[in-house]
Amino acid sequence: QGGDGKGKFPARSDGGDVFDTYIPVNNGEAIIEQSSTSHDNKARIGQSGNDHDAQICQNGNVTFSEANIDQYPVVSGNNRGLIRQTNSTLSSARITQNAGTFPSASGTGNNIAEVYQGSAPYGLSSGNVTTVVQENGFNTSRNEQFGTDNRVEIDQSGNGNLVTGPSGVYAAGIAHQEGLMNKAFITQVAGTTANIASLFQNGSNNTATINQNSSVAP
Repeated sequence: QGGDGKGKFPARSDGGDVFDTYIPVNNGEAIIEQSSTSHDNKARIGQSGNDHDAQICQNGNVTFSEANIDQYPVVSGNNRGLIRQTNSTLSSARITQNAGTFPSASGTGNNIAEVYQGSAPYGLSSGNVTTVVQENGFNTSRNEQFGTDNRVEIDQSGNGNLVTGPSGVYAAGIAHQEGLMNKAFITQVAGTTANIASLFQNGSNNTATINQNSSVAP
């Protein structure tokens, strides 16, 4: 949906050859579902422009799978990316939201990235990796992992970014890892407005590392 010289997402204003000039579009919606004992799947959604919604669901014994969402805003951002992987083993989920892709772009962020791996009280997921990269300000990353030996890495640059959890669930409002030997790494770099990171881990042998570099006291 839309595209530029970097992402090369297959869309053009005149519907011609996809290897020519790309343009951003707005208000797109893309949904991919992969389920029911399927393995080695790869799902990718690319969206350039503002106010997009992307969802990838890999559920039901989906193993060795990959889910990737790339969203490149032009001005306002306001994109939302959602990935759900339940009953999934050795899979990966990545959401990249970059508010400065297009020439002269002055994006303000305001993007939301949500990744769920496993679900209580069933659907535990093990050996999975979540990666979230958000640039520019006022972005939100919501994360939840249930299972063993999972890993989450969140990198946010800009002002007023937030790491939290989904609402209406266990440990609502706090990024959450439930299980054993899980690892969480959160990095936030800001200039004028403080960032906030909230993380809850329940279980044994878990690791959490939070780095915040800001000129403003939280």
